Amino acid sequence: MNDSRPPSESSPDVEDRTRMATHGLRNRNKVTRIDDHRTRHQAVAANGAASSDQKENPTRVLVLDDVGAPQNPSQIEISKTPAAPRPPIHDETQFTEYLPTGRSGSSTGFEKAKAMANEALAGKGKILKKRFVLEEILGKGGMGVVYKARDLRKVEAEDPTPFVVAKVLSQDFKDHPDAFVVLQQEAAKSQRIAHPNIVTVHDFDRDGSTIFLTMELLEGEPLNDLIKAHENVGMPKDQVVPIFKDLCTALSYAHERQLVHADFKPGNVFITDEGTAKVLDFGIARVASKERRKYNFDVGTLGALTPAYATIEMVQGQAPTFSDDVYALACVLYEMLAGKHPYQKKSAQAALKIGLQPERINGLNNKEWRALSRGLSLKHEERYASVDEFLQAFLPKRRSLAFKIAAALLVVALCGLGWLGYKQNQSKQELRITIAEKLRQAQECYDHQDYACAIEKSLVVTNLSPDDAQAAKIYADATKALADRRLTKRVNDLLSQADACFGKNDFSCAKLKIDELLALAPDNGQAKSLQAKIAQSTHTQVVAGIILQGRECLEKKDLNCALIFLDKAQRIDAGHELVKSLAADIRSFQRRLATKAQKRKRTIAAFLEKARTCRAQGKFDCTIRQASRALEIDSNNFDAIGLKSEAELAKRQQLANRKKVRILVQEGRACLGKGKFNCAIGKADSALDVLPNDAAALELRKTAVDKQKKLKTLIKIN
Repeated sequence: MNDSRPPSESSPDVEDRTRMATHGLRNRNKVTRIDDHRTRHQAVAANGAASSDQKENPTRVLVLDDVGAPQNPSQIEISKTPAAPRPPIHDETQFTEYLPTGRSGSSTGFEKAKAMANEALAGKGKILKKRFVLEEILGKGGMGVVYKARDLRKVEAEDPTPFVVAKVLSQDFKDHPDAFVVLQQEAAKSQRIAHPNIVTVHDFDRDGSTIFLTMELLEGEPLNDLIKAHENVGMPKDQVVPIFKDLCTALSYAHERQLVHADFKPGNVFITDEGTAKVLDFGIARVASKERRKYNFDVGTLGALTPAYATIEMVQGQAPTFSDDVYALACVLYEMLAGKHPYQKKSAQAALKIGLQPERINGLNNKEWRALSRGLSLKHEERYASVDEFLQAFLPKRRSLAFKIAAALLVVALCGLGWLGYKQNQSKQELRITIAEKLRQAQECYDHQDYACAIEKSLVVTNLSPDDAQAAKIYADATKALADRRLTKRVNDLLSQADACFGKNDFSCAKLKIDELLALAPDNGQAKSLQAKIAQSTHTQVVAGIILQGRECLEKKDLNCALIFLDKAQRIDAGHELVKSLAADIRSFQRRLATKAQKRKRTIAAFLEKARTCRAQGKFDCTIRQASRALEIDSNNFDAIGLKSEAELAKRQQLANRKKVRILVQEGRACLGKGKFNCAIGKADSALDVLPNDAAALELRKTAVDKQKKLKTLIKIN
C-alpha cells in the first residue's frame, strides 16, 4: 500500500501527533479559550441553573436557582442579613464563645478568628456553629438562601482563602416534613461523587433549627452565560470539545455510582477561571437502582425538573435513567455548538408531538453529526444508553502513535526502505512546520494579551517538542501574566468593595475586604492608605459612640454617669476634640451644680434659723413649718429633721397637757361649787404644775382663795 497524497499535505503522523498533543494539553490543564476581556462572574457551586434567556450582567454576582427558575441579578440582595420576613439565622443565645482547635489557642490566626466570632456574636453579623461567619447574601434559590461565608477554622489556620459557600434552608422549604432528609441526601450524594469536574460539598449540619450545607466557592462563569455570549452563532469547536469531555467525565463518574443527575442543563455547569468544567447541583439526583430504597423520601417529589432538557419519560414521571442525562448532555452540546436549543426550549414530549427536528450544525463532520443526532433522539430506545457510548461516538479514540509507527513499519516491509525514508523525512519536515506555526500563534496570542490562548498553543509545542525553549518561555510568561491579571482584578475588586463599605460607614465590612486584599498584595499602597482611614474612622466612631452616651447622661443631669463615660473615652484618646468638648461641658455643669448647691445651702440655713427662733418661743407650728421648708430643698438635712421632730413631739405633749389642765380645772370648779375651797385650790395647783401660766387654773385658784378668806372672816366675826 502507498499514500497517493502529494508531499504538501499533512501526513497522518504529524496530524495525529498534533491532535494528541492538544488532547494531552486539555486533559492535563483544562485550558479553555475564554475571552480574557470578559468580566468573570463569582458564582456559588451549590445553586442550580437559571434560564438561558437571563440578562447578562458581567459585573454582578450571578446566583443560579435550584429548580431552574431564573434569578434576576438586579433583584439579588447583597447584604449581611437575609431579607424579611425570613427568620433569624440562629438563636443568638446558643453562641457564647469561640474555642480553639489546638491546645494553646494563642496563635495570631486564633486571635483573629476569635475577634471575628465575637463581633458576629455581638450582633454585627451572623454565625453558624460558632464557625461560619455569614458575610453576604449571594442569592436565593428554590431551597434557600446562599451566603458567602468565612470559615473561622481556616482563619485560625491562616488560610489566605478562608471562604466557603453556606446554603441555608429557606423557611418555605424548611416547612416540608422531609426537608432535613432532602438536604442530608444532597450532602451524602455530593460527597459520594467527589470529583474534579463536580462541585465539592464539604459538610451538612444544623445549628438549632437552622439546616445548612457548606461547599466550595468557585470563580468563573456559568455555561449558560457563555452560551448566551455566542447566541445563534455557537462557540468555537476547539473550545467546546474540552468542556464536553469534562462533562462526560463527570456524568460517567456519577453513573458508575448509580446516580442520575436528573436536572442537567447549562445553568448547572460552571466554567472556572482555570477552564475546568464543573457540574453543579446533584442535590436532585435520584438513585437509579436499588440504592434509592435506602431513603424514605425521593427529592424528585419536589418537582425539580427543567422541561427544555427533560426526556419524555421524565415529563411522564417515570424513574430516571442514565439515558435521560445523555439526552440533556446532547442538548447542552448542541447549544454550545449552535448557540441555541435544538428543540426551541421545548420538552422532548412537546417536540415529538409537533415533529420538531434539530437543524444541522455547520462545522461538524458526518460522524460527529450522526453521534449528536442520536444523542438528541426523542425516543429512549434510539438514544445511547450511556454517556461513554455518546463520547466514543462523537470523539472516537484515535490510534496511538506507536500503533501508527508499527503500521508504517509494515508498509516499509512491503514497499521498501526507500519509501520509509521518504515518509520519515516528510513527517519531520511537517512536524517542524507545525511547531513553527504553533509558536507563531502562541507569540501572537501573547502579544495580543490573550494569555489563555498563548498557554494552549505553547503547551501544544511542548508536547510535540519537550525541549523547545521558546515555547517554555511563552508558557511561563503567559502563565505569570494571566495570574497577575487575575490577581490585579481580584485586588481591584476588593478595593472597590472596601471603598463601597467605607462610603456606607460600614467599617467592619471595609476592614474585612482590606485584610483579604493585603493578604494577596501586602504592599498595595491604596489598600494601606484605606486601611489607615478605616482605622481612624473606626477609632473616631468608637469615641463618638462613648461621647454620645456621656452627653445623654448630661441631658438627664446624671453627673456620675457622664463622668464614667468621659473616663472611658479619655482612656482611649484623651486628646480627641470630642473628648475635650465633653470634658468642658461636664466642668461647666459641675460649676452650675456648685453655684446651685451654695444657694440651696444659704436658703436652708435661713429656714433653720427661723425654726430655731420659733422653737425658743414655744411656737411649735412655726418651727415645724420652717423645718419642712428646709427639708423640701434637702430631704436628708439632719438639723431640719431634728427640729421638726422635736417640735412635733413638743406639740403633742402640749396638747396632752392642755387636755389634762382642762379636766383639773373642771374638777376644781366642781369643788368650788360645793364650797370645798381647799379641793378647788388643790386642783388649780395641780393644773398649774402642768401649765404654770394657764389662765383658767390661775382664775380658779384666785377665786377659791378669795372665797376661803371671806369664809374665814365671817367665822371670826361671828
